Amino acid sequence: MVDIMALAGMALFMFLAGMSHSEPSSRPSTGHGVPLLVFALFWVVPGALGVSAFVQARLSMPISATVQGLFFVVGVVLGFGATRMLLSFA
Repeated sequence: MVDIMALAGMALFMFLAGMSHSEPSSRPSTGHGVPLLVFALFWVVPGALGVSAFVQARLSMPISATVQGLFFVVGVVLGFGATRMLLSFA
């Protein structure tokens, strides 16, 4: 349940961050650096999900490990999307 909430929160934050930086004009935006802490924030959730999947597999819980592995894949996809979004702002 916590993993679902973490992924939903990450997706919601990506949506809000993307909408706040969208400009109606066609002129290019002036870039600003993206702090390393922001990149780390988007990659902590997939990393934690990967560790959780590994721990579940080591505890011989195959169904839990499969679910955690699927959450890990979704987290990595969201992490790549967030990274691309942040790089487009810079």
